[in-house]
Amino acid sequence: MMKYFNVISFAFLIIIIGCNKNWDDYYSVKNNNLKYNILETIKENPELSKFYDFLTKTGYDQILQSSKNYYVWAPKNDAFNNFDTSGLKSVIGFYISFSPTIETGKKCRIKMINGKYTEIDTNSIESSKILSVTVCKNGILHIIDKAYTPKPNIWEYFQTKTDNFLQKKFIDKLFTEIFDKENSKPIGIDQNTGLTIYDTIRLWKNIYLTNVANLENESELFTYIILSDNAFQTGVDTFKRYFKPLNDSLNIIKDSLAAYNVCNELAIIGKYKPSELPSYFSTTNGNIIRFNASDIDSFVETSNGIIYFLNSLPIKENDKFKSIIIEGENLEKASSKEWIIRKVNEASGSFDILFDNTSAAKWIQYSVYIPYPAKYQFYCTSVFKSDSTTSQNIGLFTFNPSETTSAFYKFPSFKSTKDYSSEIYLGEYTFTSEMNISLRISNVSATKQPPVTLDYIRIIPVK
Repeated sequence: MMKYFNVISFAFLIIIIGCNKNWDDYYSVKNNNLKYNILETIKENPELSKFYDFLTKTGYDQILQSSKNYYVWAPKNDAFNNFDTSGLKSVIGFYISFSPTIETGKKCRIKMINGKYTEIDTNSIESSKILSVTVCKNGILHIIDKAYTPKPNIWEYFQTKTDNFLQKKFIDKLFTEIFDKENSKPIGIDQNTGLTIYDTIRLWKNIYLTNVANLENESELFTYIILSDNAFQTGVDTFKRYFKPLNDSLNIIKDSLAAYNVCNELAIIGKYKPSELPSYFSTTNGNIIRFNASDIDSFVETSNGIIYFLNSLPIKENDKFKSIIIEGENLEKASSKEWIIRKVNEASGSFDILFDNTSAAKWIQYSVYIPYPAKYQFYCTSVFKSDSTTSQNIGLFTFNPSETTSAFYKFPSFKSTKDYSSEIYLGEYTFTSEMNISLRISNVSATKQPPVTLDYIRIIPVK
């Protein structure tokens, strides 16, 4: 768009061509009124007298007389029959936009002066048909056939329309005071820490908006899921085996960690209409959920996306609780320096490790974080392509053990294979809390034997 509006008709053509090459055909820019601003043009049109009256009542008449550039969509008088005028200033602000930025070749989503976003195309805005377009001294006036009101955003809808849902009752417990750094003023430096001291301003805000998804953000689009009470409780019952608070007194409600870990998988970046549903979705938490049109009870479109009401849980344990992979080449330490990293195309990550130890019972060590209290299955791939096989053992240790520390659990010994596609099942171990541990892989024999090898260890939580 050009910076100044003294060539507005040319700028207007550039804008509409940017959105759709046919806009200049649809909008015959013969209806110019460059002597008058938008407000004057509205005032002189008797079909827009009600809209003009609303502009003066809300103070937007003053704005539309300024030298800034605006787009206005003005409904005809009969469009306001039975029109709800509650919250009139915000409603009328939904008909006015600063000169918008428009994406090429798409239905255009633009920001209105009340902070809400709307979609326009060559013929319509919201549910209203564009009847005519006039180029004025300070912008573009569109006359439309219907009046409309702003849709709530996802958070507004969730806060006002879903009070009876368990999901809403739980998320309401997540309101707290948070530090508003942006609006807090620095007043000094802490001499002990060197950190800035602020004249602290705190906001009463829900941590779901800061930690999971800012569902009140009008500039982004989201797909959000609201679960029926049965589906929500199924999720809590499923995940409470994995999520247990370290301090029960900090539990907001019973099984609150499990409830939170259901809720943090229900927001998706982007708006997916029922006809556009992919086979799976990536949540803002980085995991995968799955549902399709047949799982949807109902849906509501909002100003920043869409809400789906589901009667079944879209979160699967295998999607939420991913396998933990420890690559052999990423060792933390070894009992000696007699190891090499081998470049092997068939190996996971194209590398594995060979520990050609010259004495018995030597080891290589890895560390891993166990995120959930649960039963875990352990697998590995270990390849030695000679006629000999190496008998090995993997032990679980407290994090970063000393040389002489004993394992708190050892899996049965296993033999290497000659095939990188052969995964070896080691066994199971149940962890009663989240923790950091170390693993050591070593040869079993008391005498020297073929080398220890490791492509990877895979750890997966199980029911």
